[in-house]
Amino acid sequence: MARRVVTTVVMTDDLTGNEIPEGQGESVRFAWEGNEYVIDLAKDNAEKMKQTFAVYIEKAMKVGRYNPSPNA
Repeated sequence: MARRVVTTVVMTDDLTGNEIPEGQGESVRFAWEGNEYVIDLAKDNAEKMKQTFAVYIEKAMKVGRYNPSPNA
């Protein structure tokens, strides 16, 4: 008898708690005060976060490239 195991990964918006339809969200990685973070967001919330950060990034001095660990 053949068996097949199917695993489904469901992404949830960490801000709202709502399930994100496939292809409609992203994991946003960022660093703040020496700590690295990742947050799963629906596309609209990810865009809001990027727009909010853009105001500060535009005036900030870049000091290096963020290089997250490949095992994170």
